[in-house]
Amino acid sequence: MNTIHDGIHRIAYHFFDSRSEISDRDPSFGQSPRDDDGFNNFPVTRKADTTIIFLPGLLSSMTGTKSKALLQYCQGRCHSYLCFDYRGHGESDGKFEECNIHDWMNDSRSIINFAVSKSHYGEGKGSINTSNEKSASPNIILVGSSMGSWIALNLALEFSHLISAVIGIGSAIDFTRHLYQNNLTNEQRALWKEDLTNSRKSENEGG
Repeated sequence: MNTIHDGIHRIAYHFFDSRSEISDRDPSFGQSPRDDDGFNNFPVTRKADTTIIFLPGLLSSMTGTKSKALLQYCQGRCHSYLCFDYRGHGESDGKFEECNIHDWMNDSRSIINFAVSKSHYGEGKGSINTSNEKSASPNIILVGSSMGSWIALNLALEFSHLISAVIGIGSAIDFTRHLYQNNLTNEQRALWKEDLTNSRKSENEGG
């Protein structure tokens, strides 16, 4: 199992690098390129540095049918492909009932950081920079399913200099409002907005 470690949790991932052979490939994820039945029988060549990242839905994992279909698509068109399990999902650390949307947003940020480090723009540079410099950024396309679309849209706003496009599948872009915000009292809503503002301020300051 391939993992990214944020210092506390391990995030399981699968990465197909279009600029080389398949790298960081978990053998349990799926089959490797072969010729006997044509499955994944695509040439792997160095091409434009485009990475497609799949963000699954709630209680879904990176080994689902959408994720595997995207892997085949990327292999056929020589795009890099990165998918992962949120904490509390699939092979990643954590218990689902102890995690929340904030955790899954942070997991997704770690994945974007990882994608940049794997691109030729990130080689030797360490982590992402948030200075809105499009000229020095890889071409990242986010594909979100259900809740993953909500996360993808928020990431696109936060990292507009890194993300060139967002594709939603069955997008649940307002699910937090239906499940949570609409049930808050006025006092709770005010506290929630204050906490959200402080959290974003802390993240922007690197805290």
